[in-house]
Amino acid sequence: MKKINKKKNCSLSLQGRFKLEQLYFNNLLNEKQITEMNSLQKETTSHCIVNYKKSYLPHNKLNYALSQMKFDFSPYEDEVVKYIKTYMSTARIKKLPVLSAKKITSSLLESHPEITVCFKTLRNYIMPIKKRLYDTQRKFTPLIHYPNEAQLDFGTSYVYRTDEKLMNMYFMVLSFPHSNTFYCQLMRTRNRHEFVHSLDKIFEHLNCIPPEIWFDNDALFCIISNKERRINSFFEEYRKHHKFKAVFLNTASGNEKGHVENYIRITRNNIFVPIPEVKDLVSYNKKLLVSCDKLNGREHANGEIRKKVLDKDKECFLKFKPFNHHIEKLICIPDELARINVLYKQYYLPLVYANGKNKRSVKVAVDVGRFNIEVFDKNTNESIAKFSRIIDDITSTEITNWGPYLKIFAKNLEYVYTTKFFESLSEDIQENYIFLTCIEKQQVLKNMSLVYEKTDYARAIRITAICLAGKRYSQHDFVMTIHNLKVDPFFRW
Repeated sequence: MKKINKKKNCSLSLQGRFKLEQLYFNNLLNEKQITEMNSLQKETTSHCIVNYKKSYLPHNKLNYALSQMKFDFSPYEDEVVKYIKTYMSTARIKKLPVLSAKKITSSLLESHPEITVCFKTLRNYIMPIKKRLYDTQRKFTPLIHYPNEAQLDFGTSYVYRTDEKLMNMYFMVLSFPHSNTFYCQLMRTRNRHEFVHSLDKIFEHLNCIPPEIWFDNDALFCIISNKERRINSFFEEYRKHHKFKAVFLNTASGNEKGHVENYIRITRNNIFVPIPEVKDLVSYNKKLLVSCDKLNGREHANGEIRKKVLDKDKECFLKFKPFNHHIEKLICIPDELARINVLYKQYYLPLVYANGKNKRSVKVAVDVGRFNIEVFDKNTNESIAKFSRIIDDITSTEITNWGPYLKIFAKNLEYVYTTKFFESLSEDIQENYIFLTCIEKQQVLKNMSLVYEKTDYARAIRITAICLAGKRYSQHDFVMTIHNLKVDPFFRW
């Protein structure tokens, strides 16, 4: 026996669609009632009604639907308002959850069985009343900003540099909520010295300093450990020089300095669109201050020009004195590879200054500037090395000659992977090295260091690649490979 499907298919004539629309909007029947009445599929009914809503119904669907209904809700409105207010008064004492429109509608239908309209229609009448009553109970604390207050925060934006490389660079925004003004500076990288330099440029442009500046809990300013805030010594020295008050906000509470957060979005969308080309950062930052002055020339909420309001606020500002102490002095202890960690970046010193695994006797003095880092011997006060500061996502200085470190790698195999030595090797050496045992790895590295001492680093790499490809790891094999390369005219030195 074949199953007979009594329900009609999805194809409906224009007359049939019009009939469905009349039943739904004029007779106020729901989709289920229309489907059962006309013996249709559920998909057919919903498809027809959804298409009609998209085509003809305006954006405010609820008000339109209520205006088309002939049901008079005014006799029941006072009762609904009283019911909601009594529940709200008890909810304050007993901490009850928010009353839903569905619960109000069901209680109204129980008390008044004469109501003939469907549940959904009645709920659409009750929802605006409930929303209006609950909105009146909400209380907001007005934000009051004083003339001596400023807020500071950082943002990121895309910029084209001289080599036409697209970079995501940091910018700093200092905003003044009372006058509704702001100033921004593009930063080469996000570190203490760059922050001090950029903020000083804004102070120099204003020729004054706000007495109070709000900060978030960034590592540039402070560190929170065990629920205690420890202010950075370099930042504290800078703050004492300018004599302004630093106010630190609660953690993960950007709403507390919403004015500067809003101006970060405005800066990114207005100043850095389209993506600018920055050839000279100093000249571009001067242009940024001029463009900020133009944006601050707009009208304030009180009818005055924002720049003029800021000029009045400057009467209570502090005098500006340049901060010349841009060099931070640190003391570092090198590790077994003579590496020092300076502000979360690694720098390699000569191996003479390497310490043992358990002994940490050698110490060096480090002068950290805005662009350069200079390392001194703590005992003799002689300069050991000079580095340009590492910026962006690079973690350590680049080394092209790993020859002096090969003996240390042979003793501690972990350093092969923790340093960039393994990444600098060719793919053939990497693939063959991975499958060696620990003893074989140590043997290869020792032989490699011996070859480096007699020749150079490039030839040591080449000979190691040949020996690993042939699975020959002994000292005799390395010596024979050197001898064969001397004989072969292609590899003649």
